[in-house]
Amino acid sequence: MLGRQAVTVGLGIASYGPQVGAGQAFFAEAVGTAVLAFVVFGAIDRRSAGGFAGLAIGLAVFAVIMVVGPATSSAINPARVVGPMLVGQLFNGTVHWSQLPVYAIGDVVGAVAAGFLYTALNARRGVTAAETANQPAVAAEGALS
Repeated sequence: MLGRQAVTVGLGIASYGPQVGAGQAFFAEAVGTAVLAFVVFGAIDRRSAGGFAGLAIGLAVFAVIMVVGPATSSAINPARVVGPMLVGQLFNGTVHWSQLPVYAIGDVVGAVAAGFLYTALNARRGVTAAETANQPAVAAEGALS
């Protein structure tokens, strides 16, 4: 739609806000990704109500973007960072490659932390394999537990 002009103005290329340092960006990306991953794990769990995964995930993405967006452009996904950076580089846009490790590592750390937290909370609930085996299978939205 915008063509080369989109690259010129930097649309889609993630970068820190003007007053945001690498540590703040790392923390914001890690927390934002952790929130999103935690919601995804809960939404696709066999025990969750079917039919609402898309709504829950979409609302989580919206909420994270509203909070994290001003600080880091709210990548919350390494592919969301790398793709626009590559296109920007191909079309001579301004790309801050030095920021890529913060986005990539922050997102991975956040997702792994969410996985550990989700697993730990489920272990505290005392959910056993026998209890989940007795429950009927949920539609094809996903199955995590």
